Amino acid sequence: MNRFSSPVPRRGLLAAALLVSALLGGCATTGGALPDQAVGKRAQERWDLLLKSDYGNAYAYLSPAQRAVASRQSYINRFGEGAQWLSAKLQSVSCESSERCNAVLEIQTQVVARGFSAPITNKVTEIWVKDEGNWWFHQNP
Repeated sequence: MNRFSSPVPRRGLLAAALLVSALLGGCATTGGALPDQAVGKRAQERWDLLLKSDYGNAYAYLSPAQRAVASRQSYINRFGEGAQWLSAKLQSVSCESSERCNAVLEIQTQVVARGFSAPITNKVTEIWVKDEGNWWFHQNP
């Protein structure tokens, strides 16, 4: 004997449960953040690592496809000593689609060469792609 009685038909309850499950599942991959917020957070985290010369951990922000063809050590070896990054500040994020966004950062660099006494400030636009439920930096080869 079923003592549970609901004014909502069982099909309605099932549909509501599926909808809630789908919504929560979508939030789990990006921590509930909107794409531009998730990309902005990851872009700033990556640059914070680069500022500390922590290239090994910055490697983890590369897309899975790029990590499949470039070793961690080869990525680390790309960085030289001709300049030092002083600061990196996220300026904006714009998303072309639900799978691709551009992050614009203002980077302040001190060039280690004769004739460069003042830091140089420029804007860098990075491509971020969504893969395997997370946002990844896409570095052009």
